[in-house]
Amino acid sequence: MDVRGVISFVLVLLLVAPLSTMHALADSTAAQSAVAVRKAVSLEKRYYVEVALKESLHQVLSSAHGADRKQVMQDAAQKLAEWEKHAETAFAKEGAAVDVWFGAVDEDELARVREKMLEEKRLSKPGSAHDFSEYGIGWKGELLLLSQAFLDAPPEGGAVVSRNGLASVPDASALGGGRVFCFGASILLPREGVAAIAIAPEGFR
Repeated sequence: MDVRGVISFVLVLLLVAPLSTMHALADSTAAQSAVAVRKAVSLEKRYYVEVALKESLHQVLSSAHGADRKQVMQDAAQKLAEWEKHAETAFAKEGAAVDVWFGAVDEDELARVREKMLEEKRLSKPGSAHDFSEYGIGWKGELLLLSQAFLDAPPEGGAVVSRNGLASVPDASALGGGRVFCFGASILLPREGVAAIAIAPEGFR
């Protein structure tokens, strides 16, 4: 190979190498962008699921009515049991697995539940949580929905998440446990690999 041939060969290498690097960088950037977009879409979907859950819960609580405080709490508890079934079914049709519940929880417990959902790719909830359809026994031996223990009925109407309702349940201390009172929802987006827990704390209405 003469000198001109060597120079031409070197020039080709110098030109091709940067082009290859640029293509590799472009492919890498495109891949990173795609991941970022998917992550943003997943976070947005989780956000809207949480907002929709809280808005529908607000509507249920505000629609509770009755002749007195006890009747309002009972009406709210009954509507929450119905809401539980409809909410979980509706979100499932949209590709979001949701389990709504109520209980007294702490942050460490919630973090463990989130990790468990991510690892097992299935819904989970705190061990202290209860379904809205669960029943308990009142002071007079009557059956009542346990969620009534986490409700109160302010004078201005509707129901609110509150520990005041514990007085209506004999084993109230077992439900409370000195932790944060709340209504909650475990959320799993299987396709997106996202797990979250939405909380409606004491005072939510």
